[in-house]
Amino acid sequence: MEESYFPTQEQHHQRSRGSTFYLLYATYTIVKIGCIIGVLSADGSLCPRTLYVYLILYTATEGYELLFLLLLSLHRYCLQVTTSSFLIRTGQASYECFRLIITIAITVELCKEPSSIHHSSGILSLILIIAGYLKYLFIVAIGVLYYFYFRRFITARTPSRLQPVSEDELDTYIGPMPEGETCSICYEESNVDSLCVVLRCKHGFHRHCLKDWVLIKGSCPICRTPVRNV
Repeated sequence: MEESYFPTQEQHHQRSRGSTFYLLYATYTIVKIGCIIGVLSADGSLCPRTLYVYLILYTATEGYELLFLLLLSLHRYCLQVTTSSFLIRTGQASYECFRLIITIAITVELCKEPSSIHHSSGILSLILIIAGYLKYLFIVAIGVLYYFYFRRFITARTPSRLQPVSEDELDTYIGPMPEGETCSICYEESNVDSLCVVLRCKHGFHRHCLKDWVLIKGSCPICRTPVRNV
């Protein structure tokens, strides 16, 4: 869902960094398209017909990606509205899948016609497929590392702020209820015989009212502040 808003200073900085990345990547894509068109124009008669068609399709894919980047930049930075993450993922996945298919097709064609490597179009095709496969291997490697190492490392090193607490820990918060305050659960005032607990967030409860909740959840039932001071 799209929605207009006035960006904060931090969002403005994020947009500035994002626009710089889009500009650099768009420049790189334009240079790549120009190189492919230049080589096809100069070496078109020597390039095998099938390889020629594949390179044209590869150029069209790069042009589609460039158009997508320009529209995305216009949508986010000129119209000042947010963009659906589903739209972004769909657009990126579509041209990445198509480019992978073209890269595999070019690889098969070079294997069938190895003599085409002696021409500039064949050299360009070889560079494109090597760069493409390195890119996909890098993406796969990052995904595998994240799944098998980084995610577990981060999970293991990040303490849970809502760990259950013991009754002994709960008893360290026993104290008089602030004057004029009532239990935030049963809304009854404390008396001489009742034990009261005042948590770090200053919310007060009867001990018997809070015990069952805090032994499982480990947080204040009102504001969710962790009982344990981590």
